Amino acid sequence: MDPELLISAAAANGKVDRILELLDEDPGLAKSYDPDGWTALHVAGHFGQLEAARVLLAAGADPLAKSKNHLENHPIHTATAGRHAEVVRLLIESGADPDATEADGATALYRAAERGDVGTAKILLAAGADPNLEDESGRGPFLIALEKGNEEIIHLLRSYEE
Repeated sequence: MDPELLISAAAANGKVDRILELLDEDPGLAKSYDPDGWTALHVAGHFGQLEAARVLLAAGADPLAKSKNHLENHPIHTATAGRHAEVVRLLIESGADPDATEADGATALYRAAERGDVGTAKILLAAGADPNLEDESGRGPFLIALEKGNEEIIHLLRSYEE
């Protein structure tokens, strides 16, 4: 089996010992992409595997890596999509850009607003995420929160801009 697929599977399942074993065999796997265009850090973020993300980052995984698929997103986006605020915090502490955009121009704050994830939105805003950035359709976090009826996010964004 593909080593890139093995490390992604280990990251998805939080199998830190297996990740370390694979990295010992090939340190380059920390920055490799699986056949779906994800790094193991993208996968760990999506599944909320905080310890796996820590190990990957310590081994040189890039918190700014852009997926090699149609989404063109970053680990901060996958962690936000999975509603894993502590992974988002770790990624930011490790150099992730809170305003990084996906292929459609959406930021992690946009995705947090879309999902009503107040905890992640607070982390992103505290890290300097711009609440005024818009996706390619001209919608920003505030408008998407309105569309989705995410009242807590609406309140948070209003208070942030005041």
